[in-house]
Amino acid sequence: MSERRHSWYLLAALALLLASFVMIPRVVRAAPPIFLVDRLDDTVEPSDTACNSDAADGDCSLRQAIERANNWVPETDIKEIRFTLFTDNPASITNPITVRNDGPLPVIKASNVRIIAATSFGLPQIEINANSNDSGLVLEGNNNEVTGLSIYGASNLGGPFRGSGVYIMGANNKIHQTFLGITPDGSLPAIRNGYGVIIAGPKATNNEIGGGSGEAVANYISGNSVNGVVITNASHNYIQNNFIGIKRVGQTTTLALEKNDWYGIQVLSDTSQTPTEGNIIGGPTSDLANIIGGNGKAGIYISGSSTLTTTIQTNFIGIYRDTDPDFGNLQDGIRIENGASGTVIGGATSNPLVISDNGGYGIYIRTSSSTTPPVNTTINGVTYIGTTRSGIVARGNGAGGVRIELAARNSNISGANNNLRISGNNGPGVWITGANVIGSQVSGALIGVNVGAGASAVANTGGGVLVDSGAQHTTITGSTISGNTDFGVRLSATKTVTLTGNFIGLDTARTGTVPNTGPGIDVQDGSSSTLIGSADSKNYLAGNGGAAIQVAGASTTGTTVSNNIIGLANNGSGVYNVIAGNTGDGVLVQGGARTTTVNNNLIGSNTGAGVKVEGSDTMTVTLSANNIGWVQDGNNSLERPNTVGGIVINQARYITATGNVLAYNASSGITATGVQTVTLQSNGVYYHSSGSGIEINGPSSNVQVLNNTLQSNSSYGVRVVGDSQRIRIQSNRISKNTTGGVKLEGTTRYIDSGSDDSTSLPNHGIDPPIVDSTFANPLSLRIDQYGNFNGWVYTDTATLPASACSPANTCEIQFFQPNTDPDGQGYTAYTVFPDSGSPAATFAHPDQYGHFTGRLNLGTVSLPKQLIFAVTDANGNTSEFGVLNLDVPSSLNLLSYMEPSNGQKHATPGETITYTLRLENNGTVDLSNAHFVTGGSLPHWTINPPNGRSNLIDLPAGSPPKTLTVTMTLPTGSDEYVRAEVADHTSVGVSASGNISPLSQSRILTTTVDAMPVVLESTLVGSGHAAPGDKVTHTHEFRNNGNVTVTLTLERRTIDPADSGVIWDTVLSANSLVIPPGETKTVTATITVPPGAQAYNAQGQVFQVTTRVTATAQAPFNSIVKVVSGITGVDLVPSAQVTGNGQYQKAAAFAEIPFYHNIYNYSNGRAHFCLNYKANSGSTVVSFTSQNSVSISGNCFYLDADSNSPTSLLRVKALVKVTGKLLPTYVDDIHIYLTDANTGAEIPNTSVTDRVEITVSPMLPAIWLPAVNR
Repeated sequence: MSERRHSWYLLAALALLLASFVMIPRVVRAAPPIFLVDRLDDTVEPSDTACNSDAADGDCSLRQAIERANNWVPETDIKEIRFTLFTDNPASITNPITVRNDGPLPVIKASNVRIIAATSFGLPQIEINANSNDSGLVLEGNNNEVTGLSIYGASNLGGPFRGSGVYIMGANNKIHQTFLGITPDGSLPAIRNGYGVIIAGPKATNNEIGGGSGEAVANYISGNSVNGVVITNASHNYIQNNFIGIKRVGQTTTLALEKNDWYGIQVLSDTSQTPTEGNIIGGPTSDLANIIGGNGKAGIYISGSSTLTTTIQTNFIGIYRDTDPDFGNLQDGIRIENGASGTVIGGATSNPLVISDNGGYGIYIRTSSSTTPPVNTTINGVTYIGTTRSGIVARGNGAGGVRIELAARNSNISGANNNLRISGNNGPGVWITGANVIGSQVSGALIGVNVGAGASAVANTGGGVLVDSGAQHTTITGSTISGNTDFGVRLSATKTVTLTGNFIGLDTARTGTVPNTGPGIDVQDGSSSTLIGSADSKNYLAGNGGAAIQVAGASTTGTTVSNNIIGLANNGSGVYNVIAGNTGDGVLVQGGARTTTVNNNLIGSNTGAGVKVEGSDTMTVTLSANNIGWVQDGNNSLERPNTVGGIVINQARYITATGNVLAYNASSGITATGVQTVTLQSNGVYYHSSGSGIEINGPSSNVQVLNNTLQSNSSYGVRVVGDSQRIRIQSNRISKNTTGGVKLEGTTRYIDSGSDDSTSLPNHGIDPPIVDSTFANPLSLRIDQYGNFNGWVYTDTATLPASACSPANTCEIQFFQPNTDPDGQGYTAYTVFPDSGSPAATFAHPDQYGHFTGRLNLGTVSLPKQLIFAVTDANGNTSEFGVLNLDVPSSLNLLSYMEPSNGQKHATPGETITYTLRLENNGTVDLSNAHFVTGGSLPHWTINPPNGRSNLIDLPAGSPPKTLTVTMTLPTGSDEYVRAEVADHTSVGVSASGNISPLSQSRILTTTVDAMPVVLESTLVGSGHAAPGDKVTHTHEFRNNGNVTVTLTLERRTIDPADSGVIWDTVLSANSLVIPPGETKTVTATITVPPGAQAYNAQGQVFQVTTRVTATAQAPFNSIVKVVSGITGVDLVPSAQVTGNGQYQKAAAFAEIPFYHNIYNYSNGRAHFCLNYKANSGSTVVSFTSQNSVSISGNCFYLDADSNSPTSLLRVKALVKVTGKLLPTYVDDIHIYLTDANTGAEIPNTSVTDRVEITVSPMLPAIWLPAVNR
């Protein structure tokens, strides 16, 4: 047929008129060219005139039309290939155009070619059977279109075009309203395409498979033996409005499955070529959505490390209309693997991407073995995975919603406004698994539940979100995960997972619950570095069928549960205070989990404990700053009790609970049973109605209960039960607990006798410091008004193995005061000063004997009404509280008279008198350093203690009264304040201050002066010594300190020490003295030493005599007798005689010659002499040698005075060495003399001279010669 050109509007009008009768209307020819195919066989003869006639004359096969189009010039012309195959019965045209089996149709190399075949009821009327070749149509040129064909039979997978119905290598090509892989009636042909469409190569861009709007222009790409659509190394192509894996049944609109054996759509890349980038599957609206179902593997398959930024928009994958049957792909809805990067999956508002009913996962992101992982996959927008198009009815994917595994990186499931829904799946909603899966994120998703208040569950039967098998750096945030079967979120063997801002078990209005049937969050089996909640992004967990958060597993480490709200729903005003408890514990840590932190959470209303930690292998758990069992409502606290208690710790180790506030929970605030190394510190525990603030059950050990506030609990502040040891209870604020402060259950206090407790009782039954309010026990604790304390602890472990604190010097004693009322519970701990030079300390420490002292650091605060105290031994065993009620003594009973009982006395001038008073302490507080002060005494009276000077006294509580003494010494002489009948009124006051209200009381002591002289004697000069015949004078003084004149009569007597009766001559200067008041008189006694008096007695002692002077007062005061005395000694006068003067000898120079002398002692006692010499010309005395029994030492010697004694004479040899300075015949004189050894003075008349004449000398006479000069 010939080419003709016609107007497009004329073509459209004819198409409408003849659509039900003919395939192509006859048209008027016009440019551009139209090639009318009018034969079904595949004629190959080349002809320049083929296809020139518009009659059905059989001159134009499809092959010939393609050849003509390829050869048309200019190429820019639009070239149409249409079909005109008129018969008498158009419906009888049923045979396909069958391509020759010796070669496919020509490649359409030209651009701007339109192959257009009319359809009937939307069904193609022209079929192309590729007859086992490797392609149906090949579009190498650009801007080509294929419309209204049915293409099948391209089964040769080994050819260059790989068995494709349409193979596209060019750009901007379009395939519309075409069946690729099935016949027009939907039948599966005998020869099948391998692929429906392949878009390949770097030039294949901006091609459109489908397009248009609605089912009437859709492609049906089904029944192919491999894939429906393949895009490889081609970019920016569009796959829209296609039915892939689905067919129409006959001429109806009924849809049925006709699978592509592998994938509905495959987008892949070969790294040796240009990337596959920016391809779009589906459209922004439902009219452009692909319906992808029934395919043998995944509906959409994205792979290849050069496959970049594929976008999957609104599609229906595995499902179409809600009323349609299951159109599920046999495996996954979408599979992304092997290096694909930047894939974006998500529909638009009112045009959701729906992925449901598939046999595998809705979306499966993974890596096959030894390949590059997919990265940066994003699932967002309006996407429903596992539901109908409405998003509220379950049409689950068979294995789960989304699975990310095998090294996939940075996958992001990100929704908003409840538009991303993953519900109703037969497996986990989201499953992230694999050791090399890194950086996955789930945010803003709605998983397992419908939208709105009171919404129902659309359960994922395998749980909400499952992260396991080593997946790393996973983030789950801002999602609602409720209504799922089993868990909301489960982490198993993960690394670095963050869960923040999620709502787990709540509906989307947050006012009600849609429970997950198991735990809200379940961390187990070796997960590490898990963060659940943060300060600015809390998780909200309520109503779940198990624990809100469960952490378990022997290798589970590094879990942090922080800033979550657990067990509470929203009250409709944004405040989470409505009861919505989880059926189980708020937080459960068990099964060997390690290094778990639970902090800053609000936990209430759960049927288990607020927080439970259990298991002997569970260790290193920190619970801090949690509010458990209550919520704040304005200025009020609302009770939101957890049924089994606030914190429960069973069999665990290395647990720290600090800074938590627990209130209103049933049972105890904190219960620890069978634990080891637990620290409970700085917690507030209040108002527990059926238990203690803290309860420790055995066998537990090494539990630290420190700095907690335990108030208004129905039992004890702290209760320790069973064989619990090393329970340290210190620095807590304990008050108003109904039964008491600290209880070591079953223990008793040891009281001086009887048997002790068993050491298997709590804290081995240790007793607090000994206390006895009567102070009958001398070891009882005492405290004074300044806070100085003194006490003892039991230390005898042999007798008291339970009660003792041993070794004592390692024990710690802590003191408290009660809160307000004295309830025996230590509320405010005191620091103490161990001694005056030490800084304040928390504890007092006994010495090795159990004794301790110190001072409370009271500052300016008064002593409390009660002192409460406990002791802790070196192993950390703390006692119950000991209590001492502090009663300060009364001022009215403080001070009273003793002797005299009326406080009145008489005295004389100068007399010292004594008053005694009683000081008594009738309280339980010792008075230390009480001030005892006198005052008001007369001038010149001496008072002790002096007036105005404070004297400090101690008065222990319970001790016998203390005696106070006041002495007064009256003035003497004529003092006006000591006249007869003068009366003194001295006040005595006692006061005590400190950390008490001041105490004071005073008494008056009255003293009247009597008339009486008072004689005082003294010796001014009472000793002396003189040589025989000389005199010694003694001087004595008598003073009248009384208030009347006195006359004294004097007598004297001097005798030697042997009382031989020998009177030494003694003379007094006066025989009597008259002394007025206040005056002094002096008398002297002069004693003469008799001639011949010896300086020493027979025993060698200094010879002394005593002179006594007796003064007797005359009547009426003759009872006054005073005696003075003095001592006189005899001076030693050294004297001696030396014989042998003038001896003369001759000797050679330097010879040694002896001289002999006798020395006699003429002293008046044993004398000490020294020998000395002088030589005129240099001779020397080599030595002085005794020739009798008198010894010489250092040239000195002693001689006795008794001439009959052999030691009164010294025979001495003086050995002289002759000088060498003299000539022969010259004489040298050697003078020998005595000196006093004590003074060094030469003794007179004791010198002798020995003479030596030189016989031989080295000295020569000197001859003087005159000097002669020439």
